Amino acid sequence: MGTESTTEVPVAVVVLAAGASRRMGRPKQLLRFEGTTLLRHTVQRALHSVCRPVVVVLGCRAAEIAPQLDGFAVSLVVNQDWQEGMSTSIRAGLNWLQKASAPPPAVIFMTCDQPAVNGDLLDRLADLHRFGDAPIVACRYKGTLGVPALFAASLYPHLMALRGDQGARSILRSEVRPHETIDFPAGAFDIDRPENLEALRCTK
Repeated sequence: MGTESTTEVPVAVVVLAAGASRRMGRPKQLLRFEGTTLLRHTVQRALHSVCRPVVVVLGCRAAEIAPQLDGFAVSLVVNQDWQEGMSTSIRAGLNWLQKASAPPPAVIFMTCDQPAVNGDLLDRLADLHRFGDAPIVACRYKGTLGVPALFAASLYPHLMALRGDQGARSILRSEVRPHETIDFPAGAFDIDRPENLEALRCTK
């Protein structure tokens, strides 16, 4: 359990799970993985961290997918504009957090299709934020930076200004903002196509 982390910063986690999974051909959120669905697996990993609250952003087929969250201590946000791209889900999750009575000083964004992500990794991101002063803490794989990634509150306006399907990549790639990184080679594996899922099953 990630509760042994030394972090005291109330970092939030937003799970981005609103997409239509067009390359998969069916909702990846409902794919079976390790005895459960991919979405439930992801949310369980997030809840095994010290980060709170955990917010899940749904969009396409939200009514069908939402029951997967039954029994989990998470907040559900439905992004009605999901077809306009990932930036809308980032804004939807962040907008929900900023309306809270005590908005978090940092947020970690993660997706539901990186099965190697676990609570310990999320805690490490939060710890690096606490003990450093970099506004970005990101995972590094395949020679680039990606999610899961933490953004300090000073970057919330930049995240809210995102448009289209670019996600937060443009912010991560900016060289004008200092950042910390965690090497996470397994982050390069995500489940976008049926062959990705079969390859993962073959390694189990």
